[in-house]
Amino acid sequence: MSSFLLIAKAGGSGEAAENTCEAIQRCRALRPPAGVDLAIEIDLRLTAESQLVAMHDACLDRTTDGRGLVRQREVQELRRLKAGASGERIPILGEVLEAAGDAPLLLDLHDNDMAVASAVCRELSCVRQQRRDLTWVASEHGRIIRALRDLAPNLRTAATKREAWGKLLLGWAGLGRWAPRGHVWILPENHLGLAVVTPRFVERARAMGDGVWVFVVDDPASFARLRDWGVAGCVTSHPGRLARATSLPASSG
Repeated sequence: MSSFLLIAKAGGSGEAAENTCEAIQRCRALRPPAGVDLAIEIDLRLTAESQLVAMHDACLDRTTDGRGLVRQREVQELRRLKAGASGERIPILGEVLEAAGDAPLLLDLHDNDMAVASAVCRELSCVRQQRRDLTWVASEHGRIIRALRDLAPNLRTAATKREAWGKLLLGWAGLGRWAPRGHVWILPENHLGLAVVTPRFVERARAMGDGVWVFVVDDPASFARLRDWGVAGCVTSHPGRLARATSLPASSG
């Protein structure tokens, strides 16, 4: 995919109830600037029967009218809870895939449980190839990503934290040619006072055929600057704000 991706974090958590089909549908109705495609990031959690639902937190308290751990509830129980002001129910992964249609989709797995890898592979094996080709999977837990790569070698995955640090350290040491490659790199522009995503980092990643996605970018000026550097996408809580921006220059990359 050659166009720049505007990736709605949790469906656009700054503008709609996060991780809901309502948020996904709202994003799909947006009209981004020329040369920019809209993508959607959704957080996933395991239920008691190891199904996947759209939820960021381990606990239900913050984003629903329920209480307790998601992992201790079955889908039938979770479906009775409200996940947004309009009363929408918590979506299961199948509903997320259907709502996303042909929009690029990033699935962020939050459980450090090997069952999540099997669950994702099971769900994605049931969808058409075109949908799988437009789906990436990320997780803060490296072992989950490694398990996914073993189970589904053709599945698109984000680099793990260990791979990201390895790429950064080797780059800083002038040994970038030995850095890991073959993944999408989802990184903050800065971390702990260090510049992570720089024009040089982006150039090296692109030379290896890899894309760099930066999070979280909520202002048009940063969006335009990063796009001009040649990053492949930005994750934002405010997709509507950036989609409506009229001053985004075309990428020079």
